[in-house]
Amino acid sequence: MISLTMHIIYANKGEYMLNNKANIINALMLANEKEVSEGKLWYLKARNRCKDIAKRTNTPFIKVVGMFSALSPACPIDKNFKDVENLIKDSNHKCTTYEANRDKAEKIYHLDKPSNKEILKILNGQKTTRFFLNIYSHKYKVITIDRHAISLYFGTFDHKFIQTPKRIKKIREDYKEVANEFGLRAYQLQAITWLVWKRVNNI
Repeated sequence: MISLTMHIIYANKGEYMLNNKANIINALMLANEKEVSEGKLWYLKARNRCKDIAKRTNTPFIKVVGMFSALSPACPIDKNFKDVENLIKDSNHKCTTYEANRDKAEKIYHLDKPSNKEILKILNGQKTTRFFLNIYSHKYKVITIDRHAISLYFGTFDHKFIQTPKRIKKIREDYKEVANEFGLRAYQLQAITWLVWKRVNNI
């Protein structure tokens, strides 16, 4: 079990921390046994839920995962799964996410011969593309960096972080380094610390 002796470091008045990796480590140190267990299995469980939707709706698994990833921005997880299934059943279903993301989900659903390459091209986002790969197969060593992972990295929601490929790459590298230090896969670390961040901030 991971020790609970450390605490989340919060940036002062939105200023960037000099050692952002410490915030990732501290979040991991705050993880309780349930969060560690659930975080390690989070993407496997999401994969199985997508397989279940695929089976019930007679839809290719790859399409379901692609649609789930497209609909994920600003959408709670359980609602995300419901939106995927409802959109498959009813093309007029109003989804929780942004309209542009709903359009991407529809494009993925209507692909004749869906492939990773085609779906990634439609998703075309640093978060949604990696989210798709993490759920689709455990073999991908990418890590999903979403708004919560970024906020945790800076220790505050008021980080005023402007995303650039170089900056996002640095965050990914730091998460991966911490994961290696603690014998975790990067996506497992991200999921564990995401659960901690949600609890600590009552999200």
